[in-house]
Amino acid sequence: MSSTPAPFSPSRGASAAIDAQLTREWTALADHVGAPPSLYPEYVQAWARCYAPEAAIEVATVRKGGQLAGVMPLALHEDGRATGMAEAEDFGVVAVDAATAARVASSALELDARPFVLAPMAADADAVTAVTQAAADSGHNISTRQVANRPMVDTVGTWDDYWADRGGKLRGEVRRLRRRLEEIGALTEDPGLQIDDLEALLAECMELEASGWKGEEGSALAQRDHERELYLALARWSAERGWLRVPTLRLDGAPIAFQLNIEAHGVKYGLKMGYERELRKFAPGMLLLATEIERAFGDAAIELYDLEGDMSEAYKARWATSSRQYLELTLFSPTAAGRAAWLAQSRLRPALGRAKRALSGE
Repeated sequence: MSSTPAPFSPSRGASAAIDAQLTREWTALADHVGAPPSLYPEYVQAWARCYAPEAAIEVATVRKGGQLAGVMPLALHEDGRATGMAEAEDFGVVAVDAATAARVASSALELDARPFVLAPMAADADAVTAVTQAAADSGHNISTRQVANRPMVDTVGTWDDYWADRGGKLRGEVRRLRRRLEEIGALTEDPGLQIDDLEALLAECMELEASGWKGEEGSALAQRDHERELYLALARWSAERGWLRVPTLRLDGAPIAFQLNIEAHGVKYGLKMGYERELRKFAPGMLLLATEIERAFGDAAIELYDLEGDMSEAYKARWATSSRQYLELTLFSPTAAGRAAWLAQSRLRPALGRAKRALSGE
C-alpha cells in the first residue's frame, strides 16, 4: 500500500516571526541537513544587527506535513532591494532536499522587492540551481558574477601525504621560521579547544590583530564597531554550541598569532586571523596555520578546512588542495523597469571589463 506524500505549504514571515519557535525549528532543520553556520537563525540575526540594522528580515519557508522543510532568509532594505548576506561565509537555502530548495526559492521570489542581490552562494550548491530555476519560472532576468574563489584543504587523507605535496620550499620555510622563533623563546601552540575566559581571550586576540597590517589600514576588528560586534556575537553563540576554536601561537606565554575558527558538520571555517606586528618577519600567522591544518588532518570529525578569502591571496592558495567558487546572483523583476535595469547591467559590466583590460594593457 503506497502512502500519499505529505503536501508542501509555502509561507513567509517577517522579522517578528523569527521567534523562539521558529528558531528551534530552523536550528533543528539546519542541524539535520548540516547547514553552514551562517545559515542558522542566530547568525542571520547577528549579521542583520551589525550590517543591515535598517532592514527587515523576511524568511521564506516551506513546510511538509506540518514540519519545517526549507527556509531562506532575506534582508529587505529601505531602497527596495532584497539581499543575502554578502559579508557572511555562505548564503542560500536550508532545505531537506533539492525539490524543497526550489519551492523555497519560488516562495522567496514572491516578495515585492526589486532587485534581489543574493550572495555569497556556493556555485555547486542546490541553492544556486533552485534560485536560477525559480527565476526562470517567474520571468526574472538573472545576472551572475563570481565574488570569490575560496581556497579549501581536503583533510580526509593523511597529513604526511598532504605535507609532502606542499613542496620542499614551503616545508623548508616553515621549519626555518619555527627554528628562528624557538631561538628567541619558548614556542607553544594552544589549540583553543578549552576556553576558560572567552571575553578575555577575544579582547587579547582583537588587540593582537590591531597590531598588524589590518590595524595600519583601519580594518582590524578593534577599529570597526559593526564587524567587531558581529564576530563577538558569533564567537559567543558558537562557543555555546561547542563549535568555537580560538587557537593561539605563543612565545614565552605571550600570544603572537591567533585564529578565530568555527568547526561544524565536518567543516573547519577559518573566520579570522591575526599576528604580532613586531614579529611579522617570522610569519607567526603562517606557522599557526600549518599547525591548525595538521590538527585538522588528525581530527576524524573534520573533512574540509575552508581557509576563507580568495585564491588570489597567494599565502592561502599555497596551502589549498582545491577551491570553491562563490557567486552573486542579481535577479530583475519581469517588469519594464526590471528589464531595463537588467539590460543596463548586462551591457555595463562587459564594457567595464573591457575598459579595465585596456587600462592594464591586457
